[in-house]
Amino acid sequence: MRFSGRRCLSMLAIVLPIGISWIYSPALSQNNQRQGGTMWGRTVKTQPEVKLREPMELADLPRFSGHSLFMGGHLRTTDSGEAVEMAFRVKESVDQVRDWYGNVLRMGQWKIVTDKGDLLSGKKNDNTCTVTVNPSKNKEYPTVLQISYFTGNNKN
Repeated sequence: MRFSGRRCLSMLAIVLPIGISWIYSPALSQNNQRQGGTMWGRTVKTQPEVKLREPMELADLPRFSGHSLFMGGHLRTTDSGEAVEMAFRVKESVDQVRDWYGNVLRMGQWKIVTDKGDLLSGKKNDNTCTVTVNPSKNKEYPTVLQISYFTGNNKN
């Protein structure tokens, strides 16, 4: 089946506006983040995402004591609490970083929920933390550390 140039342009004229309206949907905020949705089975309202220029201090979770370089992160505030995500490049090995966070969570009396491979997660009171540690191809910083942290606000 061959399409003429005119027929292709007609199809494009129909498809393009639909695609653009989907991309620029009013349900999305300034950073393409939804202004609401569900989190852990509950409907939540969210504020626009805030890009972090430097790492945040997190309650009951100290910053890695080795050599790290902050790559970026963001903060999202919901009616249920605050969610922080941060990424770092680290000079120490994957095993050293993972073991360090495992010890910190246990010593801080976090309940370990997941301890498997590159993933370590814990819960303490209304706070949850997930630490993901992966190898990197960067020779100077051979490890990538990602931290997801949610601070609940007891509004259940």
